[in-house]
Amino acid sequence: MERYGFDSILVTQLTSALRKNFADISSTLLFEYQTLDELADYLIKNYSQQVKDLLTIAETVDRPIHKASSPPRKVKRRLRRQHDSLRHVERQEAKSGTPLFDVAIIGIAGRYPKASNIDEYWQLLRSGKQAITKIPKERWDWRKYYDKEPGKDDYMYTKWGWFY
Repeated sequence: MERYGFDSILVTQLTSALRKNFADISSTLLFEYQTLDELADYLIKNYSQQVKDLLTIAETVDRPIHKASSPPRKVKRRLRRQHDSLRHVERQEAKSGTPLFDVAIIGIAGRYPKASNIDEYWQLLRSGKQAITKIPKERWDWRKYYDKEPGKDDYMYTKWGWFY
């Protein structure tokens, strides 16, 4: 699914959405079936009645819902167009030898706790060291605003943070 722009958050959201209509969907489903064709084939093979029901519902939103033995022609045409469009993208990728959805990071800047640049920060993360410290006095005196009780008006319940 990565080639379609799915990240781990979208995979989780899609899996949750699928579970509303398809019982017992595995959390790893979208890693096992990595293209939309593979996913559709899996769902049709293992959940054929639910797929038919969903396609019928999508086509008859303003009409009484009834079961159909196969998706209506209009839905089939729309699905075929989507399928053909994805096939076109896959053919273009095959011709060029590179995925069409690549993203390049060409620069990064920022301020990082206990590091003066991204390389130092990366080394800090790789080493497993913590960048969390008590709030420095030069920032503010946390003792004036600290209370162990969360949610107390005009107070905070932490004295820790990331500072550079």
